[in-house]
Amino acid sequence: MAYDVGLLITNVLEAEENNESLFGPLTLGIEVTHNGFSRQCGLGNIDPQHGVNSRSTSSAIEEALTWPLPPDGSRLVTIRLDKDALGAMAVLCIRLEGKEDMIDRCMVSWIGAIDRHGFIGAVRNNPELASLFRMSKEIFAMDYIIHQAREYTLAERVSLVAEILCHEMKSEEIEVLTNKLHPRKQVDFTRTVTEYGGVAFIETFGEYHNARTWGSKRYKVTVVYDLKLERFTIIRQLGCFDKIRFDNEVNRLEAEYRGMTLGELCSFNLDWGGNTNITSSPEGEGRKSKLSIDSEAKHKVVQLAYECLESGIVT
Repeated sequence: MAYDVGLLITNVLEAEENNESLFGPLTLGIEVTHNGFSRQCGLGNIDPQHGVNSRSTSSAIEEALTWPLPPDGSRLVTIRLDKDALGAMAVLCIRLEGKEDMIDRCMVSWIGAIDRHGFIGAVRNNPELASLFRMSKEIFAMDYIIHQAREYTLAERVSLVAEILCHEMKSEEIEVLTNKLHPRKQVDFTRTVTEYGGVAFIETFGEYHNARTWGSKRYKVTVVYDLKLERFTIIRQLGCFDKIRFDNEVNRLEAEYRGMTLGELCSFNLDWGGNTNITSSPEGEGRKSKLSIDSEAKHKVVQLAYECLESGIVT
């Protein structure tokens, strides 16, 4: 692999030492959603969903198919360990090797759809792709490589993802990796959920992803607050909820609690954001939402979600 790859750290206590060596004129960011970091990526930043000119109809891995190819020896960096970001790195590496025609573009589209809409939304919006990939062992193997494998470096993960995207990985190896994938445990939040009409509020500790999955299957809008991560996420089902209003107003509320203007909030990359159906508060040491400080602030988030659902406006 002719590109170097790197993972940026958002924890302010560790970020400076780790990240300084990763930036430069030959650095391309991929979903670097931290404004201060993205400005230090000399080759730009592939981030169609979160940037100033964001396009929710695309994703990093899909953009990587046509993005101007960085020079040999460049560095690809991200702050996200997911199929979209590492898949985009893999696509660029494949193109640099001159194997662009080997890329499974349908698989790329499926990964992009999941990243934009979540799994359930991707299945509903893309039934033909879902029939090909929702139970694909290649996708399961990719999930293990990216999310659970401790034995691989970042460069090795990107290389293995590239093999899968080009169907170069042997079926026996895919089978082994798939069998290593640990399914997320099923957690029932019936006793802990609070309902506000079609809005569910789930406060949990360390069950962030399980709460998202459980709530999104049952409620039009789910507000999850994970006490361990100190993070909010709002998930909507398709065809409901005024997301634009919610995003705008929750950021005004965040700015108010931080004692800064909305412009300052965005410039310091402390604003809430996400894909088509999800809005999350910022992550990282020193960046966590001030709306987690008391029950009144949390109630304001849930109340806002309720109002944006009950309005009947869908954006």
